[in-house]
Amino acid sequence: MANLGFPQRTQSAPRKLHAVVRAVTADGVDGNTTRFDRLAVLELACGPGRHLVHFAPASLGLDRDPRAVEAVRALGRDAKVEDLCVPGWGQRIAAKRPGGFEAAYLADCLVHLQRPEVALSELVHALRPGAPVVVVEWVLPESDGPMRGGLARALQALVPGTRAHWRHPEHLRAWPESRWWALLESAGFERQASLLHSFPPGLTARAPFGTLLRSFWPPRTLIARTPGVPSPR
Repeated sequence: MANLGFPQRTQSAPRKLHAVVRAVTADGVDGNTTRFDRLAVLELACGPGRHLVHFAPASLGLDRDPRAVEAVRALGRDAKVEDLCVPGWGQRIAAKRPGGFEAAYLADCLVHLQRPEVALSELVHALRPGAPVVVVEWVLPESDGPMRGGLARALQALVPGTRAHWRHPEHLRAWPESRWWALLESAGFERQASLLHSFPPGLTARAPFGTLLRSFWPPRTLIARTPGVPSPR
């Protein structure tokens, strides 16, 4: 893995974060500061901080498990206990964070929630206009994709970890990518990009290989934005 400029403390950053940095880093998107790992990120369902520790120190993690929050704080990062399915948390955070967080990161988060639409509706309040929102989830093959029905599902079953993921008792959403996008858009987010973070972007951009992979490969990173123009930094 090439060094993407992470500080020394983040050299062990998960591969999906490297993919996000490549995708979100671009001149002109947020001025000259579109480095996702340098933004003040609000991470939902942060767990023990495996991802949060790689973001800017001003970032904040939310999790319903007090043990996870304590683990994050032990790493020197800020976190608080929050039930993402209960309305009101987004506005409370916004009241304490004038201007809003610069980005949001949700990895294996929405699939666990009984009411993911509430979490996303609240998230809008806590972010600044134009903030990138990264959602990492597994998806089912589209019913109208280039490979339909049993073939796409059979190929997906060969992907390592697929069976364990879909059989996990706490994973409540077995949805295709289109349904995840519908959920994001209904909360007010604007679609920007979708990537297969398991592969180099140059490889997945090549047709027909990229099209074939997208028809069944489940790990997916969706990049959306809050509406509006980013405020000057």
